[in-house]
Amino acid sequence: GVNIRPDEDTIYAVMAGVDHGAPTTTILAAAAPEDEAMLIELARLLKDDRKFGHQNYLFVAFPPGADRSPAIQSFTRHLPREAGKPGCLLFLDSAGGATLTLRGAGSSSGWQPLLDRVKERTPTRQIDTDGKPGLEIPGVAGLSFTGSGQGTGDATADAATVRFLESLLENINRRGNPTAH
Repeated sequence: GVNIRPDEDTIYAVMAGVDHGAPTTTILAAAAPEDEAMLIELARLLKDDRKFGHQNYLFVAFPPGADRSPAIQSFTRHLPREAGKPGCLLFLDSAGGATLTLRGAGSSSGWQPLLDRVKERTPTRQIDTDGKPGLEIPGVAGLSFTGSGQGTGDATADAATVRFLESLLENINRRGNPTAH
């Protein structure tokens, strides 16, 4: 007989969602423990504010350490039901610090107009249009954010990063998801 084995992976990650009944979902993922507080604050800000109601949100915190790579790869291969139809992906990878490097801006021509409209001017931004984001989902435009002060616990810089991301998400809600190349 034929033995069919389903392609399943077990990953360990913490997920939470905000369902506004929208057609697409913005996925916000964190790969470093210091980014988890930023995810929690963003969830609090996005939960009840009507200006963010044109998207659903899925927040994912991957395990720290060497075992996170298989979890991240498995997540991108087997998106959970809660992801719905992904509209875009924002990946925080040690995003704290005075300088924020954005990778993956070249994954969509739609990123630059959205980034240009961000009101928040701190932290200082470096935009890498050639680099790939640290987390990729096929067919979904993604950006990854890496800070200059990994693990420093700089609350002021972290708050500025949250304000920056909040402004970016507000623009995504107004203008729509960037289309992946």
